[in-house]
Amino acid sequence: KNSTDLAMIALLLLQPAAQPTGTALTASNSENLVSGMVSNGDYRIYNVEKCDYNVTLFSVYPVFAAHQIEWNTMGKTMAWWSVLIGLPKTADISETEKVRFYASGAKHVAKVAKGLHLTGKRVLDFGCGLGRLSFAFANQLGATVTCVDQSVHHLRIAEQEWAKRKKAGAVEFVASSPDLLAPMAKTRFDFVHSVIALQHMVPALQVVYLEQLCDLLIPGGSGWLQIRHKT
Repeated sequence: KNSTDLAMIALLLLQPAAQPTGTALTASNSENLVSGMVSNGDYRIYNVEKCDYNVTLFSVYPVFAAHQIEWNTMGKTMAWWSVLIGLPKTADISETEKVRFYASGAKHVAKVAKGLHLTGKRVLDFGCGLGRLSFAFANQLGATVTCVDQSVHHLRIAEQEWAKRKKAGAVEFVASSPDLLAPMAKTRFDFVHSVIALQHMVPALQVVYLEQLCDLLIPGGSGWLQIRHKT
């Protein structure tokens, strides 16, 4: 199926105002820190205000699966093009193209990090793809970076490329689900970052991830998040 078909499937699978019935989950306040699924002993509700409905993580898993299938497919066949249009629609690209690709990430991070004192800090790069920006946060700032993506194929390539391009800092690679808090355990970040990722998602997933990205910040932390919107 093409991307338009998958987007339509995603919208059909999403059930507005969905809320599980039955006995509420038993969760302590400490458990709220390690899962986006629960809040104070009950299922956590995410308010998609502009669309006038609420969702739980249970209700967004089907739409997430449609997104994940599409991105994993591209990760196997045209990973580089999928994260930066203009590159070849092939499984691999030349080393010259890769050098240019990662250099473009360094320019972005230099702009983002200006005046934020991120040297040596912990950074979350959400929707990191092939690590274009994660590598720059680590190599330029010596940051400890968590590179999060829904596509295991993109992450596999990113991990291989990091082994060849590491200069400073550290990068770990984490496959995501709608429960973004779960794989982070109680780790919190000085800076959360996401570009060219949230714009591909339906509003419900955008809200679910935006709320949890805020949850993952330390007190006084900051972020740089790009998302398309109408004014």
